[in-house]
Amino acid sequence: MTSRFITNFAALIAGAVLITGRFAFVPGIVRWIALGVGAAAIIIGLWSFALRRQPALQRLIDVALAAVGGWTIFVSCVWTPRHGLWFEFAAGAALAGVGALGLVVREARLSATLHALEASAMTRIALPQDGGGGG
Repeated sequence: MTSRFITNFAALIAGAVLITGRFAFVPGIVRWIALGVGAAAIIIGLWSFALRRQPALQRLIDVALAAVGGWTIFVSCVWTPRHGLWFEFAAGAALAGVGALGLVVREARLSATLHALEASAMTRIALPQDGGGGG
């Protein structure tokens, strides 16, 4: 597993936890869950951004992840539980969306790379020529 996969999958899971928590727990608990998920999103996004050899698109996804994490913390601390619940749900959906986008981009790049390697390997293979002499 690569760090890109771990980062994007963690964002997807964190968003799913926040979305599920919105409907499973009372508003006071959801605020604390949102605070923790937001802090985790910022840490994960900044950690992944600091890694070497990340493509530019992954760095943009990491910045978006950290920004959504900051928004999640803001929502959980500023708004009242009654008004903040739907904003926390939206933040969870945004985290899950950013994570899913990162996973799709990673998979597309991996597929393109494997296809290019397969195509170059096929052109290198020298197929035996049939002499046609028959025997």
